[in-house]
Amino acid sequence: MNHKINAEDNFMLQKEFEDQEIWDSVKLCASDKAPGPDGFTMAFYTHCWEVIGKDVIATIKNFHESVYKIISKILTERIKMVMHKLVDPQQLAFIKGRQIMDAILMANECVDARTRSRAPGILCKLDIQKAYDHLNWKYLLETLSKRGFGGRWLRWMKFCISTVKFSVLINGTPTGFFSSQRGLRQGDPLSPFLFIIAMEGINDMLKIAQEKSRLRGFRVSSRVGADLEITHLQYADDTLVLCDANKNQLKILRVIFVLFEAISGLHINWNKSFLYPVNEVHDLPSLARILGGRTGDLPTTYLGMPLGAKSKSIGIWNGVIEKCEKRLVNWKSQYLSLGGRLTLINSVLDSMPTYMMSLFPIPDGVIDKLDALRRNFLWEGNSETKKFHLVKWDTLIESKQAAGMGIRNLKIQNQCLMMKWLWRFASSEQALWKDVIQTKYEMEDPWITKTVTSTYGSSHRRAIRNHWPKLRENCSIKLRNGRKTSFWEDRWIEQGSLKTLFLDIFTLNQQQRATVAEIWSNQGWNLSFRRPLNDWEIQRLVEFYKVLGQFKGTIDAQDSLGWQDHNRDNFSVRRAYKKLNPCNSQRNGWPWKLIWKTKIPYKVSCFTWLLAKQAVLTQENLMKRNIQLSPRCLLCGEEEVETVNHLFLHCRIINIL
Repeated sequence: MNHKINAEDNFMLQKEFEDQEIWDSVKLCASDKAPGPDGFTMAFYTHCWEVIGKDVIATIKNFHESVYKIISKILTERIKMVMHKLVDPQQLAFIKGRQIMDAILMANECVDARTRSRAPGILCKLDIQKAYDHLNWKYLLETLSKRGFGGRWLRWMKFCISTVKFSVLINGTPTGFFSSQRGLRQGDPLSPFLFIIAMEGINDMLKIAQEKSRLRGFRVSSRVGADLEITHLQYADDTLVLCDANKNQLKILRVIFVLFEAISGLHINWNKSFLYPVNEVHDLPSLARILGGRTGDLPTTYLGMPLGAKSKSIGIWNGVIEKCEKRLVNWKSQYLSLGGRLTLINSVLDSMPTYMMSLFPIPDGVIDKLDALRRNFLWEGNSETKKFHLVKWDTLIESKQAAGMGIRNLKIQNQCLMMKWLWRFASSEQALWKDVIQTKYEMEDPWITKTVTSTYGSSHRRAIRNHWPKLRENCSIKLRNGRKTSFWEDRWIEQGSLKTLFLDIFTLNQQQRATVAEIWSNQGWNLSFRRPLNDWEIQRLVEFYKVLGQFKGTIDAQDSLGWQDHNRDNFSVRRAYKKLNPCNSQRNGWPWKLIWKTKIPYKVSCFTWLLAKQAVLTQENLMKRNIQLSPRCLLCGEEEVETVNHLFLHCRIINIL
C-alpha cells in the first residue's frame, strides 16, 4: 500500500479532544438531530452551551456513547485532513478538491480517446450490493492499520462501528435491541470516509494488475505521443473499470473481484452490473459470461450523466425535461398563487438542469422547451385554458435589482458552469482530471490547453475551451514570479491587458508571446521592436513605460488567477453569472427593495411588481390585447380610461375605500 499517514498525522488524529474543537464540532452538527437517547437536539446544546458545556466536554473526553454524534463529528473533522494521503486519485468521493464531475469528465474523455483509436475495449460498471451493510470489520481495521493508523485510533474506530444496536418493529412496536457483526452506521458522518478507505482494497489490486501488465486500461494520448493510462474510476461504491476486450484481462478482473469480495465482505451485484463495448467487440456475450454481468450499449449513463453520447444531442436532455414536467404535474394539482409559483421556479425548476449543464452545453432547443415550461407554469398555473402572459420573458429573467423577477437565464448559467472548469484547470495545482486534459490536449500557455479542433477531442471539451476568452477577459493575474503570465495578453496591471491598452506598441514588438519573467530583469524591461520607432510613436512608448512604472518587481512564488469582482479573488458561478448577465445592471430609481425586501406576503410582492410594471389586467391592458370593452372606469363611471394609475391612485371610489 503506497498511501500511508506519518507519525505527525497520527499525533493529530489521536491527541486529546480540545475544548474549542468540541465546541466547533457541536456547531457543525445539524440543529434538529439528537446526539443521545435523551432526545435533546443540537439546537439545545448550542443554545445552552454556557450552562452545560463543561459537563458535555467532560463526557466527550471520556468517550461516552451517550454523545456519540458529537464524538463522530470530531473524528470526522480530523480524518478529513488526511484523506488525500490515504486515497488514490481515482477515488473522487468525499475528498477536498475532488468532485463527482471529475469522474464523469474523465470517463467521457477516456471513451472518446478509445473510440478514436478504433481499438476494441470494455467498460465494466460495477454495482456494490448493500455497500454499508456488508463491510467486514476485521478487514476495515486491518486496512486502517496497514495505512499507518495508530492503536488508539483503531480502538476508537472499533468502538464507533461496533456499539451500534438495532431493533425490529413488529406491528409498529420495537422488540428489543441486538448488535451487528458487520457493516457501518447509516447516517454517521464518519461512515463515508471509512467506506472509501475500505474500497481502496479493490483499487490496490487493480493497480498491481496494471503494474504487472495483466490489465491494460484506456490510454489518453496527445498528438505528440504523450499518454496516460486509466484503468478505473471510483466515486464511493460506483466503480467503472476500463480495459481491453481481452478474455485474459477479464479473467484477471474476475479473480480480483472474487478476492475482494472474500476479504472485504462486500459483494458485487452482477444483476445490476453491466459490460459496455467500445468500438466493435467480437463475441461480447462470452466475455460477459467470464464476469457474470449483463451487456449494454453506448451511450449509457454514469453517475447520472451521459457517457459516450454526443454533447450536442438534444436526446440526452430528455430526462431533464421529463423531470421538470413530472414536477409540474404535481404542482398543477395545487392552487398556488403567483408568488408560490415564482418561488418553485426559482428554487426548483431553475436548479434541475444544473447538474447536466455543469459538463454539457445546453442546446437552444432545450432552453426553449424549459423556458416554455417555466413561463407557462408562472402565468397559467393549474389552468387548463391559456392565460395572458403579462410581462415579456426577457424582463422576467432580469435580476430583481434590475426590475426583473430573478428567474435564471439558462444559457448564461451554462456558460458560467463551463467557465468553472477553466478556472479550476488554471488554478488547481495537481489533479488526475487535469492530468487527463493536459495530456490529451497539450498546453497552449501556462493557463489553458490548446484549442480543441473538430477532428480531435470530445465535443464537450471543445464547448468548455471556447469560453476561455470570456474568462480571461474577466480575470486578472496576481503576479508573483511572472513565469506563467503573458506580458501582453494577461491582465496583470489594473487598467487592463497591455495588448488592449497599447495595440500599436504590441504590433511593433517582437516578443508578442513572451511572459513577464522573460521581459523583466533587475535592470528593467528588455523590449525589442521590429524597427526603429518614429517620432509620433515615441510619445506612446513614454505612456507605455508610465503604465509599467506600477510594477514593483517579482517575488519567488507562483502566479495565480484572480476574479474581477469587488476585490474577491476566487471565481464562483454566482459571481460570474452576475458579471456576465447583461440584464443584471441595476436600474437607477427602481424600488426593488421596497417590493422584494419587505415582510409582506410574497404573493403581495409579486402583485406590487406587476403594478410597478403597469402589467395588471386593467381595461386599458385588455383593450391592448384586442378585447372589446367600454373605455370608462366601471367603479366611478367617469369617461377616463381604466389604467393602472387611475384604478389604484386616482379613482374616487378607490380613494374612499
